[in-house]
Amino acid sequence: MLYLCAVLSILSFAVYQITLHRRRHSLLPPGPKGLPVVGNVLDFPSSSIWETFTGWKSRYGDIVYLSLLGQPVIILNSANATNDLLQKRGANYANRLVLPFRDEMMGWRWTITTNSGERHRKMRSLAQRYFVYQVKQYYSIQIDEARTLARRILTIPAKFDEYITVYAASIMLRIGYGHRVETIDDGLLTIINKALEASAINTTAVDIFPILRYWPEWLPGGNFHRIAREGKAMMEKMRDVPFEQVKKNWEDGTAEPCYVTVLLENIGKSAPKEEELLVRDSAGTMYIAGSHSTTSTIRTFILAMILFPEVQICAQEEVDRVTGGQRLPTMDDNKSMPYVNALILDVLRWNCVAPTAFPHVSISDDEYMGYHIPAGSLVYGNIWAITRDPKLFPNPESVDPTRYLTPEGKELADIVNSNLFGWGRRLCPGKEMSEGSIFIAVTMILATFTIARPRDDSGQVYEPRVRWSPAFIRELLPFECTITRRSPLMAEQLALY
Repeated sequence: MLYLCAVLSILSFAVYQITLHRRRHSLLPPGPKGLPVVGNVLDFPSSSIWETFTGWKSRYGDIVYLSLLGQPVIILNSANATNDLLQKRGANYANRLVLPFRDEMMGWRWTITTNSGERHRKMRSLAQRYFVYQVKQYYSIQIDEARTLARRILTIPAKFDEYITVYAASIMLRIGYGHRVETIDDGLLTIINKALEASAINTTAVDIFPILRYWPEWLPGGNFHRIAREGKAMMEKMRDVPFEQVKKNWEDGTAEPCYVTVLLENIGKSAPKEEELLVRDSAGTMYIAGSHSTTSTIRTFILAMILFPEVQICAQEEVDRVTGGQRLPTMDDNKSMPYVNALILDVLRWNCVAPTAFPHVSISDDEYMGYHIPAGSLVYGNIWAITRDPKLFPNPESVDPTRYLTPEGKELADIVNSNLFGWGRRLCPGKEMSEGSIFIAVTMILATFTIARPRDDSGQVYEPRVRWSPAFIRELLPFECTITRRSPLMAEQLALY
């Protein structure tokens, strides 16, 4: 009798689990029909994934489900969905996907791909302490670099793109390590860029079939071991070289005050090694997270001024009204320039630098809008779909600052663009610093120059060639334009610094 009861109990539990599994599967969000075993692997785009995701929105709705070899994938295509799940329920979506090739073989586990946990919490705490609560302490660096940027463009306008790259890099490296970048050939900048280029690899076969990491290097197809080894060495060099130099200078008493020295002072020379490594790793992550996005945003601003000259005129009028046309802009002008702030918001929207952001991973099962979201799901917030939603942004392909302003020119509360810097526990801690770097560069350029379409040797105007990289960071590639000085007075002001 006991044996029969045990068998019936086991059978009942099995039936319950099967029923529960089928019920949950039937409640998954809609999405493209996959194939047996591989699921939607063939449907998943290899580049510009945000465009495919947005196309699925019109067919399947705001929440889309995929399966990649059994890995559940959830795509959130609306501001409401991303806010409800990634922001309001952020604790359940704070994990990151660990990729065997990138994170394990190339050694990215020390960067922003770190999963939620004690180490991630400590790294965020370090960054927030410096970049959120002490945001004004690096204003002087940003203003100095913006003036240098304008002075360089004034000298050789055709090299504006190179100067913007140097501008963004120098701010990040001065704040992080006390290192000023003077040219595009700067030694530390070269090390960093080579490391980022070596690690800019799409999902590999090892990520899909992790067992392949044990494939011998000497067999055909085994060269990924060499690629991973070289990439890891470059990443470690990028992380270690500037930190060790600053640490040595700090111990000698010759270091420039910066993020690393402040944190080293806080933990002291006798701190446990793990505390020192947290400082090293958080500093290394800072450049990865910030420099390229700032560069691309300022480039996009330049392009917007070419394509929407009436916006440039309005922005210049506001800058001149605030500065009196007699001085260069400062950070203190921010609150007096609602139109310029709205312009920057729409430039950020118009070119989402990270259209899908880094995907989140759900920690536990969840239910939303009647749909089941399995634990371990890869969750994409499709910022591209949000910022291209004509219900939120009429005529979304145009740059129009007035969409953020009242008829009186006052700033409206911005909700949707808060998605651009991430959500919940993955919100970018360098948000305020990035916004400051963009604001002061934009206002300095508006005060000093007029930007127009390029001209050929005969003086004829032509349309610039506009190209965007299809990689995770949607970077605006170099283009041509005409940049002219607005007034001798601004040139004289720049010469004073």
